[in-house]
Amino acid sequence: MSTRSKSSRDTGQSAQGRFTYGGNAESFRRVKYAARRVPFQCCRRWLNKETYGDRTIHAGLQASVQRVQPVVAQHAHGAILKRMRVPRLVLRVVACTWAAPCSTLGVLFGMLALLFGARAQFHEGALEFGGGRLGAALSRLPAGLRFSAITFGHVILGLDHATLAACRAHEQVHVRQYERWGPFFIPAYLLSSLIQLVRGRRPYLDNFFEREAYERTSRFAISTRPGCHVPTDG
Repeated sequence: MSTRSKSSRDTGQSAQGRFTYGGNAESFRRVKYAARRVPFQCCRRWLNKETYGDRTIHAGLQASVQRVQPVVAQHAHGAILKRMRVPRLVLRVVACTWAAPCSTLGVLFGMLALLFGARAQFHEGALEFGGGRLGAALSRLPAGLRFSAITFGHVILGLDHATLAACRAHEQVHVRQYERWGPFFIPAYLLSSLIQLVRGRRPYLDNFFEREAYERTSRFAISTRPGCHVPTDG
């Protein structure tokens, strides 16, 4: 049996400089069990105190909790994600299904662009088509008809892939709009443009859906070409 001086017994510190718990085995077992079971924030606050009652807690117990805490937190985080995974997957399926009619229309236009040399890529949950002779021909349209990119559901069509990269943030907002409005997005979009035209405003830039897209990508500057926006220096 190791011996300690009276001063070390009072402070709970052994001759080797380690902290020890001065209570009986049952009390120590309860402390250790509570350290494993109570929420870690409370446990940390409890163990960071110098004394438990009038006795000092073993420093090794605190070190054990510090080692166990990241592991338990990781398992807890994984359990939360596992519970959230199914509802999130269901919501994604519902959103894609709701926008499927418009996405089908976009795929048809994309297949036509592929016949003229366009390339397809999948980015951020959307199928993108860009480039080819059709894109070059569209870029030569009059200013009132020319556009840089257009979205149909989860399909984005662009003049080329550089333009798609520049317009991606804006068009992704339209993808989210399609997920909310589904097959009613195109009629609602045209109706909004018609209302702005009747009011003497700009049918594109004052369109409700375009204003939302530009507001959510406010770090982009609106250019004179519809559907195109370039990053600002700020």
